[in-house]
Amino acid sequence: MSMWRRKARSWVERLTGHDVIRFGQGSIAFVRRSDREVAWFSYRSQLKHLLAKTGVDLVLDVGANEGQYAGGLRGDFAGEIISFEPVASAFGRLRTAAASAPPWRVHNMALGSHAGTGLMHVSKETKFSSLHAQTPLSGERFRDAPATVADEVVPIRRLDDVLDEAPELAGRRIFLKMDTQGHDLEVFSGAGRWLDNIVLLQSELSVLPLYDGIEHWTSCLARYEEAGFGVAGMFPICRDGSNRVIEYDCLMVRSGATRTA
Repeated sequence: MSMWRRKARSWVERLTGHDVIRFGQGSIAFVRRSDREVAWFSYRSQLKHLLAKTGVDLVLDVGANEGQYAGGLRGDFAGEIISFEPVASAFGRLRTAAASAPPWRVHNMALGSHAGTGLMHVSKETKFSSLHAQTPLSGERFRDAPATVADEVVPIRRLDDVLDEAPELAGRRIFLKMDTQGHDLEVFSGAGRWLDNIVLLQSELSVLPLYDGIEHWTSCLARYEEAGFGVAGMFPICRDGSNRVIEYDCLMVRSGATRTA
């Protein structure tokens, strides 16, 4: 969403006392702030409700690309954001975006379960770039946008190692947002020593995989549940020609993490 559209939406929301929610194909709903919890169809309503109820004060934006997600979040979250993006060209734009909306730190790296390096397959549209090779479905569904145009060797670090270098973050209540084109479970596995600080997470669950060698979506869900998280909402990202869901954005909240008013 452009800056001007965000400003227009913010003005309408202040005027009406309702959140303006886009969903589906061009549909708009007005949701009373007190009703965010029951607006099951709206990712934004659910996220705003959970950010407030869990007391999140730090967002980890993993797979930030050019900062689109974090930039859009700024209207609903004024706290600190730390973004991670390994692709050099995307990171340059991310760094520019972050400079205009502090507090927002950025790191030019990938995250995983082990430190080292990896080969990033950089796509024509960089948001499709991945450490995993694409399946035929990726090209069929998105035409030539995911086509690999270059390979980059990128550093990979564990999330807990990175956070250990910032002792001022101890005790923070974290929203871990992951959008890594098939690598989310590896990122989560690297949270290690900081896992208990994560009260809210988002993972992109692939039902019809767009990338090779990734865990089945139910295995990912089971791993998150084993770590103490429960599903708060599942929001379809895209579908195939038969109307089957390809991917979900899955919001999960740690058991016992919500606070009463």
